[in-house]
Amino acid sequence: MAITVTDQPYAWTPRGQKLMFVASSDNVANTGFKYRVRVVVYSTGDEYTFYIAPHPAGDLLYYDLASLVKLRNDESTIDVHNTVQSLNESPGKAYDIYDVYIGETWIVSGELTYNEGSEQQQECTVMNGVYQVTDGYKPDVFTGVRDIRYALTDANSYVMSDRKSNTHRWRYADSFNIPPADTRVFIPVRESDWGVLTLPVDDSYLSNNQAAYLRIILTKADGTNVTTYNMPLNGGTIENAGVYPANLNADATAGVPQPADYPNWRYYSVRVMSAGFATRSVYYYFYNAALYGSYDCHWNNIRLAWVNSRGGWDYFNFNKKSETSLNIERKRYQRVLFDGTTDIFNASSRGLTERGNIVNKQITATSDWIQEGEFALLQSLFMSSQVHWVQDDGTYIPVNVEDTSYLKRLIRDGKQYNQTITISLTNQINC
Repeated sequence: MAITVTDQPYAWTPRGQKLMFVASSDNVANTGFKYRVRVVVYSTGDEYTFYIAPHPAGDLLYYDLASLVKLRNDESTIDVHNTVQSLNESPGKAYDIYDVYIGETWIVSGELTYNEGSEQQQECTVMNGVYQVTDGYKPDVFTGVRDIRYALTDANSYVMSDRKSNTHRWRYADSFNIPPADTRVFIPVRESDWGVLTLPVDDSYLSNNQAAYLRIILTKADGTNVTTYNMPLNGGTIENAGVYPANLNADATAGVPQPADYPNWRYYSVRVMSAGFATRSVYYYFYNAALYGSYDCHWNNIRLAWVNSRGGWDYFNFNKKSETSLNIERKRYQRVLFDGTTDIFNASSRGLTERGNIVNKQITATSDWIQEGEFALLQSLFMSSQVHWVQDDGTYIPVNVEDTSYLKRLIRDGKQYNQTITISLTNQINC
């Protein structure tokens, strides 16, 4: 075989890293030799062809697929946040599949000629997550540390959320016999909050993944539990499961615990289960913030959703003071004062004339007092290129974050801090 592929991305890999294909050939000594790399994008059928000279050190091919990968979680065809049960992401949105064909060419009779039969095919699924340089080259998505891996393989695994066991501490957890542990993630929620947990399900690419159900158990005001409900997953590559309170209340599926049916409910837990009903993630505890956490009825709540560093959706409520401003860009011109009569012009004629105004709406929102881990969580909000303002009915308005800097506070002085954020509507106000 003339072409030997020595390195390539994992079959499942985040886009935000080097996606290197490394290959060698036993024909590099031929005149004018170049590697030919042909890439086919599954969702669109688009093809891209590159001719790449061997690297001087070792005559190897080094090709980075990352420059071709442009992914955005689905915004156009699904209203993701008010999902009931589980909804699949589509190829070309939160992920896509890339076929990479590596062949060889060299000059024959004065022309660059392709060596038929030399082509080697490689395939990888790239999803809308990122790693950092400090994570090293090609972090292990299958068996790496849990902050790195995506495979849901044991009770220590995270779904595709930046919320970790140290993001938020619930002060009432011990009182309800939930001792602190690194397998528990606490999320304060209002009963009107919409949202999803994003997770990988299909094991075609993430081969050791074991997600088949989400187990939901609600604890009532008296401390007793509602019958366990196992939400079936669809076998999709990436799925968004509607497990926030408003989603459960809107879900008419038999057996779904609906918080609205249990006044003063305490919390409910959600965890990933395998086909054999073994626990395959940490416990996500959604607790009643109106009774036991951060809640303020004096201000309009601004609920933001964003695509995080792991390629899923995260949420945060900014429930303190918010202010709305209009930034108006005025387009004017000076009219000639002449009306075609012997009077020449009228004394009330307009000179400087408004041609049209561009009106942008901005909102500055403020959070409640937040914990150190939540400042770390909000870092991905400020960095995200996909942010939604989630409305009370679960629909959303696309927004952009206007802040150009972010102060991540490490709180060791005993003080408490809020976080403010300025967002602008992506569509201008018509006037």
